[in-house]
Amino acid sequence: MSEITRETGIPVIAPNGVFCGMAGGGVSGSTKELDSVVSKAAAALGEAFDRPVSIRFNSDRKSGGAWLKHNTGHWLTSDSQVTIGASLVTMADVQRWQKMDEEDVDMMGESWRARLPKREAGIFVKVGVAAAVLKDGADMSEWREAKGLDNEPKFWGKAGHVQEALEMLVAVVDPAKLP
Repeated sequence: MSEITRETGIPVIAPNGVFCGMAGGGVSGSTKELDSVVSKAAAALGEAFDRPVSIRFNSDRKSGGAWLKHNTGHWLTSDSQVTIGASLVTMADVQRWQKMDEEDVDMMGESWRARLPKREAGIFVKVGVAAAVLKDGADMSEWREAKGLDNEPKFWGKAGHVQEALEMLVAVVDPAKLP
């Protein structure tokens, strides 16, 4: 079994040297269910890739993830290659977003309503992988590409549950390319 650690966050220092707080300093999920999903993700990642895993939650503790550890030495890129994350969306979140959606419809017109996403409460699982660790020829057509904080290409996908997230990662990650 791979080592799993819970991280207390990453110190954020402004360019002028002022300490701004701890990013990802939530340590645990805000609910037992959210914490359990991320813990299961950590165990699954560690077992599948035979590497240590870190668990981090955002400071609000409503989202977090399990990350394969590789410690490149820079806080932006350390442990950012492969992740399974989860987010808690509460009914209060849904109501707040629906209010904002209605304001958008008021501003943009009724035709805008068809473009609005379906809002649901629950725990939602996502996966992330850096382009640098992809298998040659990996099919990423169902994934969303975005630049990470380190300005390197990353791919993000949605999964219904932890096992599906793990299967998505195993299908595209080349373990030989992991740092």
